[in-house]
Amino acid sequence: MSREVSGELPELRSIRFPFGFLIVIYHYTNYFADYEQSGWVILEDLAFVLDCFFILSGFVMAHVYARLPALDYGKYINRRLFRIYPLHLLTFLSLVVIAIVGTASGYQATNPERYDFDTALLHLTMVHAWFFDPVITFNVPSWSVSAEWFVYLLFPLFFIMGRNVRPGLLLLAAIGLAGLWYVGTLITTGYSYPNLEGFAIIRSFVDFFIGYALRLYLSKRSLPFTRFRHASRYYAAFLGLSGLIGFPPVLSIGVFLLYCGAAYERVLEGREDGAFDNHAFNRLGDAAFALYITHMPVAIYATNIIEILTGLSLPGPSNNPAVVAAFVFILVLSVIVAWLVHNVIEQPCAIYGPRLAAAFGKRFRRTTR
Repeated sequence: MSREVSGELPELRSIRFPFGFLIVIYHYTNYFADYEQSGWVILEDLAFVLDCFFILSGFVMAHVYARLPALDYGKYINRRLFRIYPLHLLTFLSLVVIAIVGTASGYQATNPERYDFDTALLHLTMVHAWFFDPVITFNVPSWSVSAEWFVYLLFPLFFIMGRNVRPGLLLLAAIGLAGLWYVGTLITTGYSYPNLEGFAIIRSFVDFFIGYALRLYLSKRSLPFTRFRHASRYYAAFLGLSGLIGFPPVLSIGVFLLYCGAAYERVLEGREDGAFDNHAFNRLGDAAFALYITHMPVAIYATNIIEILTGLSLPGPSNNPAVVAAFVFILVLSVIVAWLVHNVIEQPCAIYGPRLAAAFGKRFRRTTR
């Protein structure tokens, strides 16, 4: 039986939303002044979620492109650009506006170093996480978009390796590189790499490599312990448990690889799953990137408006009902905004942007002959 699977893998699509939602909750707990003394501090053990996103990216890129006889780099990079740049640009400009308005109105930002206009060009070219902007200004979560862009540009390297290296050896090489990176960062900084704020492009490269190699490996053979019924459900539950208990992040990442393998096996065998095949869950998963990239600007605008209208200043104590209500309101608002932005801006740009750019390119080439 062929082990090649085409089409989407519902588990990988639907899990994006809970991952993104956890990141948003973690960021918003900063609105509790006593965060360090509260139970919310446990969310710090979920830093591995971002590595799972990078692994997913490599997995999906291999799923889409690895089987092609050749890589049309221009067409590929055109699609990748319109997938991430419109929302990055939108969120960056939204914070430029609030910085200009705040300065003109005499307001002092809580973190003025976050609004350094000297870094504007870095953001416009999406290279701000390439060791150039150590503070990471404006929309802080966009560091991962910059890191992802770096890996996208290097994609031909992965494509060539996939063509010339056996999948098993490629996966071993990826895991070996991740092990060296993990141990190296632990020795030199005292932190495991999922907890590092710097070295973004190395982190994204290593994770993307693992995801890409794993997808190629699964087209030839299965991972152990991934073929039993509801395997992906058990691994998803264990991922949540590992974060709450505070297991080493490298263990959680390993479980996520088994989760991906189990998702692949289920689709390969044609088994249905009412949870992961749920259309609503999958649609929420589609909006995960919009949620991740817009939640910080939404929160900044919302907290300023709340303070102007009610006088409530955040952060505040977690035992204050008004602070808790503001936290919940901003959380719900972020999901609503992300859903609207995904459907009105992100999806249309991803679909029609590459077509318009390709048409413009053809017309430009004809007029310059």
